[in-house]
Amino acid sequence: MMDFILIRHGDTLWTQQKRYQGTTDVSLSPEGKKKMRALAKTLRSVNADWLCTSSLARGRESGKIIAQSLGIKAIEDSRLNEVGFGQWEGKTSEELLKENNPIYKEWMKGRLVTPKGGESFYSLQKRIRGFLKDCLKHDENKKIVIVSHSGAIRMIVLEALGLPIDCLFYFRIDPASVTILRHYADSAQLVCLNNMFSTDEDTSLYGR
Repeated sequence: MMDFILIRHGDTLWTQQKRYQGTTDVSLSPEGKKKMRALAKTLRSVNADWLCTSSLARGRESGKIIAQSLGIKAIEDSRLNEVGFGQWEGKTSEELLKENNPIYKEWMKGRLVTPKGGESFYSLQKRIRGFLKDCLKHDENKKIVIVSHSGAIRMIVLEALGLPIDCLFYFRIDPASVTILRHYADSAQLVCLNNMFSTDEDTSLYGR
C-alpha cells in the first residue's frame, strides 16, 4: 500500500484574479503563504516518507513551507509542473472570450485542446505516468506528499484510478486543497478529494 497525499499550491495573485498560469513562474501571494502555513500544521500528523514538489515557484514555495513543518527535505520534479497554456497565460477567461479565439471556444465546450505555444494534455499524461511509475518502484507502505498543480493532480487521480483522459475536468482542485489516493498492488482508492482543512478544528487528514 502507498498513500499519495496530493496538495495544490497556495494562492497567487493570478489565481485570485482567475488568470491562466500554466508554466509562468508566479510566486505565492501573502494569502497563499498564510493558507499553506495553516495546512502545514494539519500535515504534521502525517508521517511522510518523502515530499515531492513541482519546479515552479508557487509549487516550490508551498513545498518548502510544508517540508519545514514535517522536518523532511523537498525534492523537486519538473514532471509535476502544470500543463503549459502558451498564449493564454496571464489572461482571464473573459479576456480570452473577447478575443473570439476559436480554439478557446472549443476549450469552453470541454474539449482538451492545446493553446498556441502550449502543451498538450497527452504530454502531461505521459510525464505524470512516468512519475507514478517511478514512485511505485519503491517499497510499499510509504506516504508521499506531492505539492503540485490543478492539472497535474487531476491527471494523477485519473492515472491511478484508470479513468480516461476525457474525465480530466470532472472535478475541482482548489488552491491549498488536499486529495488522498491509496494505491494497492493492482488498484487504487480515492480517500478524499479537494478537501480544505482548518487548524482551528481537531481535524485528521484521514477523517475524524
